[in-house]
Amino acid sequence: MTNRKLIALTLLSLGLCGASAAVALANSTAPHRGASAAIGALTVAALLGVGLYVWRRGGKGHFGQVLFATGLCWFLASLSNSDVDLLYSVGRVAGWIFEVALIYALLSYPTGRLEGRPARLAVFGAALLVVLLYLPTIPLVEHYPLPSPYTTCASQCPANSFFIGSEPGFVEGAIRPLREGLTVLLYVSVVALLSARLGAASRNLRRSLAPVLGAAALRFAAAGVYVALRRADVNSDALDVASLITLLTIPATALGFLVGLLQWRIYSGGALAGLTTGLVETRSPVQLQTLLARSLGDDAARLYYAPRSEGDRTDWLDSSDQACAPPSAAVNTCLTEIEAGSGLRLALVCDRGFGDYPDFLEAVSSCVISGLERQRLDAALAASLDDVAASRKRLAGAADGARRKIERDLHDGAQQHLVALRVKLELAREALERDPGDAAEMVSDLGPEVEEIIEEVRSLARGIYPPLLAS
Repeated sequence: MTNRKLIALTLLSLGLCGASAAVALANSTAPHRGASAAIGALTVAALLGVGLYVWRRGGKGHFGQVLFATGLCWFLASLSNSDVDLLYSVGRVAGWIFEVALIYALLSYPTGRLEGRPARLAVFGAALLVVLLYLPTIPLVEHYPLPSPYTTCASQCPANSFFIGSEPGFVEGAIRPLREGLTVLLYVSVVALLSARLGAASRNLRRSLAPVLGAAALRFAAAGVYVALRRADVNSDALDVASLITLLTIPATALGFLVGLLQWRIYSGGALAGLTTGLVETRSPVQLQTLLARSLGDDAARLYYAPRSEGDRTDWLDSSDQACAPPSAAVNTCLTEIEAGSGLRLALVCDRGFGDYPDFLEAVSSCVISGLERQRLDAALAASLDDVAASRKRLAGAADGARRKIERDLHDGAQQHLVALRVKLELAREALERDPGDAAEMVSDLGPEVEEIIEEVRSLARGIYPPLLAS
């Protein structure tokens, strides 16, 4: 949402809050018009305000738009506080539609999408009930049923502007009791669905769901009790109390949405912080899986990864580096897959409730796959260092062997020749004293031996001192 759009919708919301209060205050015949104006404006502000907040910061889901639309429906329903026939009639009809919108919003929290067949059936049943048993009676009744939680008037209420002038008896005798009974049954079903969802949630998710689903369960329970009390024709004081409670549970539900979202932000921020700071201490996928379970508070969290893919074949490994079948989501779990630029693939299996927060799962998956990438790089670096150490050891061994070979060649070759040369020189010196001619011949014979020794020394030096460095 752009800032310009946010400002425009905020101004619209403020205008609708003011209009709702003005409509109630303009009804001079209403006994509690001040309280009606305050409650109506508060409810519009709560639904639209929280809807805008979620819309602005709600990520990829559409719950913000759903809640904002629910607030618009409530604004139209608040027109039933008017003493103008048309506005009053529009407000009473909008009240029925608001109930369907509220059920949809509650059952689609926090993504804005209905998950599961029971939730879809509940919303479909609510819409079908309104379409078949509420909307067709609009032109058939001169006055809408009283009392009603949508208006403060009790006896001097405006007439139905859409009445066509003929009110058949079966509406009051058959349709109204049937639809009110079905409405109570619908409320009970929604409360049961919300309670079951809360009970099935994990400990951490329950903290973000409890404010929302608790307020919603209270709202529908209060609405169901109100319809039942009205049908039983109890005294007006009890109905007034039930009506007030039913009205106040609507802004309480909006507040529950806000508290739940803030609880989730606190939890998700802490979970991501714990995950990112703990990555540097992990040395294996097993430790990474333990960190993931601890950060999410989900002991059943599991990670699987595939280092490579060959064609259509992907070799998956579990956290213990054991080959396994391709991961899949079981009952009460959800599966998230992500692939790094290096080709490394990651699959996370965790509590099903996390599936309602795709942005969070994407962030968690990115952290985990970066941890796996770091572990792979660390392992590659350690292997490279081992190779370097082994190479240095081989070079040192080769140099030591070469040194010993040179030493052996000098000892067995040049050194022996030099010793022999020294002996021959000594013999030549002794011969010089006896027979100089014979000594001269012996000395001349030593020249080739000296040349041989020089050549042998040169052959040894050639491998030690490169000729290129001599130039």
